[in-house]
Amino acid sequence: MSHKAFELMLKLMEMRKDRSVTKSRKAQADFLSSKNISDQLQTYAAEYDNQWVRSAQQGDTAMMLHTSAAFGQNLNATAATQRAETRALEKTSQRALQQALQDSQRIKVLQDYIARRKALTRKAMEVREQRQLEDDLNGRAREP
Repeated sequence: MSHKAFELMLKLMEMRKDRSVTKSRKAQADFLSSKNISDQLQTYAAEYDNQWVRSAQQGDTAMMLHTSAAFGQNLNATAATQRAETRALEKTSQRALQQALQDSQRIKVLQDYIARRKALTRKAMEVREQRQLEDDLNGRAREP
């Protein structure tokens, strides 16, 4: 492969890494937002459960208690659904971060390879130039 082909491959890999980093940041933001909502829902559901118990202890009507219980159940179900979504978003965020790290590592490996290849090419050119110089000097030394 030519040097230009490796440079093009490196640019493509950098573009891929940039996309994966952006995706990772968005996934992390989505996860944190969902976690915040989940935490708020859980706190509200716990507070509502405590309020419902206090209402029951104070002797509210059966209809009011039934309505409060139904709302509390819906609230707890919503909180559970939100927790499940938050866990899914956390996994997505972790996978996106892993992909970004892998892309970064691939770029580093390719950059190292390109640098080694350039160094070997430069060294081979120096050896050729040295041989040419020696041949030129030996040729002149033989001439009378």
